[in-house]
Amino acid sequence: MKSYYVHILIIIFVLGFKQRFYSQTKDSLNNIQVLYTDTEYHSNGNIYKAGKQNFKDSTWTLSYYYRNGSIQAIEYLNKSGIDRIGKYKVFNDNGKLAFVLSNKNGNLNGPFIEYYYDGTIKKIRKFSK
Repeated sequence: MKSYYVHILIIIFVLGFKQRFYSQTKDSLNNIQVLYTDTEYHSNGNIYKAGKQNFKDSTWTLSYYYRNGSIQAIEYLNKSGIDRIGKYKVFNDNGKLAFVLSNKNGNLNGPFIEYYYDGTIKKIRKFSK
């Protein structure tokens, strides 16, 4: 009987607020091998964050979502999961881009494009290392 309760506690712990799914599956959007995925949820059950680690080079793709389910941001991280690489996109709650910036080894590098709420370009700046 004690082992039954231990199993229940383990299941509750594993299924807590954060759910992790380990897999080696094909990513349907990018057609890449995925080594690891990590998904976190808002209290209403909608996805808050979805992360995937690329099997080939161990880089990360993280997508963040508003409570209503629309995309909030997409970022790419190096294999350590610390420094941003490539484009970082942030969206308004209406689904239109708020800004896009480029990163290289965690530093701003390249164009930074800021958008009005309606999606039209507001400002373009360029960063270089």
